[in-house]
Parts: sequence; structure tokens; C-alpha cells
Amino acid sequence: MGKMMTYALDLLLLNILRWGGQAQDVVLTAEPNWSTFYLGESITFRCYVNGGEETNWKYQVTRKSQDTFPYDSQKSYTLEDLKITEFQCSARWRGVCKKSETISLTVLAEKPRAALTAGSTTIPVGGSVTLRCLIESSPGWKYRWFRQISGTSEEISTGNEENRDITVKQGGIYWCEGQRGNPPFFSQPSHDVTIEKTLSNKVVVGCQPNEPYIGETITLTCEVQGGEITEWTCEWRRDGSFIHRTYNKDWTFRVSESSSGDYMCQCRNRDDWFSLTRLSEAFTVAVFNKVIVSRHPNWSQMFSGETITLTCEVQGGETTEWKCEWSRDGSVIHWTSKDWTFKALPSSSGDYICHCRRRDDWYSPTMWWSKAIKLSVARKPKVQLSANSLPGRVTLTCSVTPSPIGWKYYWYRDEKSAEPLTTQKPVFSPNELMSVSEKSLYWCRGGRGEPEYYTDYSNPITISNNVTVSHPVSFSLHLLLIVGPVSGVVLIILLLLWWRYKWSMDLCRIRLFRSESSSQRPTTNHESDYSSLLHGTTSLYETIHNRGATGNERPPDPAEGSVYVNVRPDNFSSA
Repeated sequence: MGKMMTYALDLLLLNILRWGGQAQDVVLTAEPNWSTFYLGESITFRCYVNGGEETNWKYQVTRKSQDTFPYDSQKSYTLEDLKITEFQCSARWRGVCKKSETISLTVLAEKPRAALTAGSTTIPVGGSVTLRCLIESSPGWKYRWFRQISGTSEEISTGNEENRDITVKQGGIYWCEGQRGNPPFFSQPSHDVTIEKTLSNKVVVGCQPNEPYIGETITLTCEVQGGEITEWTCEWRRDGSFIHRTYNKDWTFRVSESSSGDYMCQCRNRDDWFSLTRLSEAFTVAVFNKVIVSRHPNWSQMFSGETITLTCEVQGGETTEWKCEWSRDGSVIHWTSKDWTFKALPSSSGDYICHCRRRDDWYSPTMWWSKAIKLSVARKPKVQLSANSLPGRVTLTCSVTPSPIGWKYYWYRDEKSAEPLTTQKPVFSPNELMSVSEKSLYWCRGGRGEPEYYTDYSNPITISNNVTVSHPVSFSLHLLLIVGPVSGVVLIILLLLWWRYKWSMDLCRIRLFRSESSSQRPTTNHESDYSSLLHGTTSLYETIHNRGATGNERPPDPAEGSVYVNVRPDNFSSA
């Protein structure tokens, strides 16, 4: 009876479902409830019939009528296709089939990348900066933060549920990533951002030398006040752009035209790379196109009529065309290119300075004038001719006063006229000395420079007697320096030989005298017989004779240190 009642109720419900009555809809939902998913994310479907909770409905989830998922309201499904997917749920009970509305989901292949933005990348002194992480393409994200300091990475915990924004007070490299779903699905990490912490130390730029010239070496110093014992790495900027990094506070380099500008620096603590000082105030380096005056020829004394070239040299500007301004004793006297050639006059004496302007930029002169160079110009010099007469030779000397530098001398000889013949070729001598061997009229003059500048002719000197040809005094002097010492040595050797000869002759006479004395005074004992000229004789030597027991004389044994001459044995016999 009970079974029949159940069957009747089911039949009634079935008819209601078939022919109308209260609507019973099939509902399909997805968890999480997002419209966009990524490959590898998980999704959970829930399918039910409104008002049909007491009925034993059978459910199936299909995707565009292609795939059928075994329905399990407690199971998550992993999305693996790269397409827009439509899902639908079917409910069946005793021949009745109902379908849900279609759910459309977008499934993307590439993971999204988190975007990190920073309000500022520099933490001010005593302040902080705010960082934000965001994935805008889809909802449901929470964020994780990471920081790298000194090569070590760590996750930052803020206690915030969503964790989208964080505030940082420490320097380092920061990045973030998104996370959503269960099990968690992670986005690609963001690009990293470097945050630097500003130190309170004041920084000052120094320069040595203060006014460098092109080609000179300059040293810039980044002085961190209060950080004298800290090791710093300093960064340099010129006109706002980074140009150099040094691993100490000093930067030394050679100056060029492009070195001018406003220099600033800041330094990092080597033990905390993300902590750095503030930028220093700008220090202006003005490089100067250095100007030097030179002259050719470089003689301390010039003479009226000589040609001189002054050069205004702009160091570092060799390839530039210049127009140079010349000043003498404070007054501008001339405009020219860098070289100025002129004939000197006594009025040309003075201190010369110059500076130059670019021909293509007339309003950009060299910053400073050159240092002064002194030019001294005297009237045409005098030439003096003198003669030194010695037996057998005459030496002529030609000299220019007051400045003997740079001259070569020309000699002239004429036997018929007291006036020099200017058309006659000069006999050139590289020095001021000339030895002559003929009687004649002689004179000279000096010349130097290019073009050559000549002195007046000297007064003539007449050589009246013939003399033998001799070498210049300079050669005779060298010969004398050689012969003199040699002659002295020879003389000393001759004196020593003469003394040795005289000493030998004296010794021979002494021995002869001793021999004669011994023959006249024979002795019978073995005592020594002394003969000393110290007791009234003319000899300075003592002689000892030993006689044998037989009374025969024999020559004395040689004593150490004695000097003997060759004496024949018969000298020992009596006279």
C-alpha cells in the first residue's frame, strides 16, 4: 500500500513537471564566481533544481555539448583549455530532463603579471614611501611582498588581508605577486623597484685646482660631513646627468673642453648599498682655453733690427682658429693670429701678454690673459776685434757685447785697402777665435737669427810681420793640458832615477872605505867591529864585520832591510 502511494505521488509530480505547474529551474553556479580564469586555476561547479531538494535528481555538467563532467559538488576541476568555454547543467529524474542557463567563462593561457607602482623611489630623511601592487585584468587577488637587501630576499608581512598597499621606511629592492583561489594560484611577479633611503649627512664638492686649464689634471672631492670614517662609493653628475662612479670620495681626471659644467655628487654607504646621501649643491667647474706666450728666437737680449716671432698658444685649442689680442705694458697694441712676427726696435721693450677669441664665436674669449713675457731690445751691438801676440803666432778674437749668445763670426782679410770688401766671401769660423799666419788687414763681424742679422764691422787690425801657421788657441790649450801633466811626470821620474843613482854611488864609497879600514885594523876575537860616521865620519851608515876563528875575513851576512851594491870580493883584502 505504501509503495503504491509513493508511485502515485511521483506520477503526479511528473505530470506537473510535464504539463506545467510550479516552475522548478535548474541552477548552475561556479566557485569562485569569476568570469576570467587562467590555465592551471581550479573551479568548482554546483548544480541544483529549485524546489527539488526532496527529489532524487541526477545532474551532469557539460561544456558546449562536448564534454561531460562527472558532477560532484565537492570536487574542483582544473581548467586546461585555451578558449572561451560555456558550461551547462542537466537534471534528470524519471524521464524528465531539465537544463540550466549557460555559464560563459574566459580561460587565458598566460599568467597575469602584477604591476608595482611607487609614489617615490627615494625615502626622504625621516620619512617613508608607499608601494602598490595590482592586477587589473581579473578580480579576487591578494598580494605578497618581497624585499632584497645585501643579496638576501625575504617576504614582508604586513597583516593586511588584501595587502595591496604597503609603507616602507627601509631601502632595498622590492617586488610583489598576486595570489587567489584554493588551492592558491600565483601570478607572475612584478618588475622590481629599487627604493633608496636618504641619509642626513651633508655633502660638499671640492676642486683642486680651482681654475683648471685644458690638459691639466683636476681632482674633485665629494666630502661627506660626519662620515669621515665610513667607506663610500660616490656618484657624479654633470649638468644633471650621471657621468661617473668612484669607489672613494676623490675623482681625478684630465680636463678637456667638454669638462666645463655644474658638478654634483652623492655617496652610498658600502655596508648599506641602499642608503645614500643627498645630492650636493652644484659646483661649477670653468675650464680655461690656457694661454701661453712664447718667442722665437728665445734670447734674453734682442737688438734693434732683429726679427722676432711672438706666439700666443691656446692649450687645448690647437684645432680652433683664433684671433689674438696683444698687450704691452697694459696697453693693447695689436690684433693678429696666434703668431706675430715683427722687427724689434728699442721701443719694443716691455712685458707682453695676450688672450684670444674664436673666429666663429667672437663673444667667447679665453677667460684669462697669459702670463707676461719680457722683451728687452737694445741698439745695434758693437763687435770688438783684439789680437794676442805670442812667439810664433797671433790669435785674433772677435766678440759681440753685451750679449754673446747665438752669434757666429765672419772674418775678412784685405792686403790692399783699409776698408773691408763687403762683396768678399767671409771665412767662417764657428767660434770667436782665429789664428793668422800672414801679415794683412783683418776685421770681423757677427751674425745670428733667421733671417740672419749682422752687426757692424769691427775696427781693423793690421798684422805687420809674417808669423808661422799655428792652431787655434783652443787646440793649443788642449795640447797644453795634455803635455803639461805628462812632462811633469817625466821630470819626477828623472829626478827619482838621479837620486837613486847618487844614493848607490854613496853606498859604494862607504863599503870601499869600510873595507880599507878593516884591513888596517885586524881583530882576533869574534866581537863586532863598528865603524860609524855618526861619530865624526862622513858616512850616514854603520857597518858590522864578523871575523872567523881562523882570522880569515868573510862577507857579512845580509841584514833584513839592508840595501847593497855589487862589490867584488877582492875589496875585502888589505891595501
